[in-house]
Amino acid sequence: MSENRPTKSDGKFPPVVWEKIQSAIPAIDYGLITLVFQDGKPIQMEITEKIRCSDLNNKAPRMECPAAVTGSMKPAVIRAGEGLLYGQLILQIKDGKVVQIDRIDRRRLLQGVDGEGI
Repeated sequence: MSENRPTKSDGKFPPVVWEKIQSAIPAIDYGLITLVFQDGKPIQMEITEKIRCSDLNNKAPRMECPAAVTGSMKPAVIRAGEGLLYGQLILQIKDGKVVQIDRIDRRRLLQGVDGEGI
């Protein structure tokens, strides 16, 4: 009898996910990109931008973040996502750059729940 258990993530993301992450990072001054994982794969992306009221009138132009800079964080995101079956990776962004990666690893206590409750 074979079980349909999820396998550990190998840290590989679909190219369309990377394209969306790389296009979103330079556009965010302060905020988060949250990747939700289920069965070892990213299934959802949430993009949250925070706007500081003190910056509304005094907004200085910011240089665009080159693709090489956003691409250099890719290995760190892959390492953070390795082995993540259920949970989230949260990319903290300041001035259009990833400054921190948080990992939330959720553990299933009941088997056979089929993804409910994430």
